[in-house]
Amino acid sequence: MHSTQPNYLRVSCHFINLHANIEVIEYGQHWGCGRPRKDSQPTLIYQIQAEIVPKETAITIATEEAGRFILATNVLDADKLSNEDVLPEYKAQQSTERGFRFLKYPLFFTSTVFLNSRKRVAALGMVMGLCLLVYTQGHRALRQCLKRGS
Repeated sequence: MHSTQPNYLRVSCHFINLHANIEVIEYGQHWGCGRPRKDSQPTLIYQIQAEIVPKETAITIATEEAGRFILATNVLDADKLSNEDVLPEYKAQQSTERGFRFLKYPLFFTSTVFLNSRKRVAALGMVMGLCLLVYTQGHRALRQCLKRGS
């Protein structure tokens, strides 16, 4: 029994039309640096081109499910922090967290340091905080230069 409707392969939020123009493209690729030797054989690489049809209902449902989460703050004054500013401020924490992850990295050797007094622990914390500040300012300056250049 043969169906007249197109046969589709389901992929999460899309369909791949199996009766459309599916092409398998074969080409050779030489690996390594420089010009390949005359006697070298290329590695065969295959690419598949197919028609992909989005499932709009599945995309809408997935977007609605992933589009909600709760952010809370203890800043209640809307003049200091509006509801629209909460999300960008939350996302800005990413760079700070990444910086502290850098300071905790084993090659930074902070876990191997033993300090006898609280003053030295505080001093090391201050030095690490200053390192993070310089690191962040370097990233900021680089981003600004790239933005001006483009």
